[in-house]
Amino acid sequence: MADIATSIFTVIPTAFKRTELIIQRSLASACRQTRPMEGILIVDDNEDPSEYLRIQQQVEKFKQVSNMKPLPPIYIIRNQRTKGNSGTGAWNTAFDYLSDLCKDRLFYMALLDDDDEWDDAYIEHVSRHIGDRVKAVFPNMVRIHETFRHEYQLRLKDLTICNFLRGNPGVQGSNIVVRSDLYAKIGGFDENLRSTTDRDFMIRVLECTSLDEIEVIEGILAFHYALDPCSVTNNAEIKTAGLDQFYKKHLTKYSLEDLHYSLQRAEKFFNYPNAGDVLTCYEQEIACLSN
Repeated sequence: MADIATSIFTVIPTAFKRTELIIQRSLASACRQTRPMEGILIVDDNEDPSEYLRIQQQVEKFKQVSNMKPLPPIYIIRNQRTKGNSGTGAWNTAFDYLSDLCKDRLFYMALLDDDDEWDDAYIEHVSRHIGDRVKAVFPNMVRIHETFRHEYQLRLKDLTICNFLRGNPGVQGSNIVVRSDLYAKIGGFDENLRSTTDRDFMIRVLECTSLDEIEVIEGILAFHYALDPCSVTNNAEIKTAGLDQFYKKHLTKYSLEDLHYSLQRAEKFFNYPNAGDVLTCYEQEIACLSN
């Protein structure tokens, strides 16, 4: 095991029977890294329990034919917590597993969605920024759609609670690197949320840290593919339910201006239908607080 300041594990949850995709894209990407890591943890979040065996078989085949030697240790486990809610239970299961594996040592979790990938030097760049002071690192990413690419220009000053209440300035499941003590302090991902989990996670990170404990890497190192119709972003029912829960949870943190902006954004990008109800609840909450 590496020392406290440099122990990095890649965590890849997988669902929707995307086993081929995880082998070809995310796992291959993690194994191509120019800087070795302590291990790769795949968390099976599929509804069909037989997919777990299939993942094991495909990973073994990958290891046998891979020319990327030596490979880091690859662990495969099943989600032991909430199933299906944007991988929140899978992320938290991974944290539980790695905490047991590392005992009392601190470690970093580098999160990677099963349909995304990293630049080959992703972990190498991250390793230059971690240490005793740094509890989280956020490399920049590009979001890839069928018809366009959007390169985020995330900067440290963009990491504000207000920005994550309004929208997402550029943090997704594949460009989060978080240290175990911070993950434990905020309680990991909220398993009650069906979507909008990254924004909620970041709000709680920023409530528990200062910006001098965070690093942002400005170069594009992560590639987020928003192509799969099975993804949470492209499922209107799940996205709406997640936004309902998100607004209910964080409603009193909004200014009226920021809430209007956020709701307009939700309507534009996700056809969110409940903006009027949210505004009514907000007015009632503010009235109660002022009495």
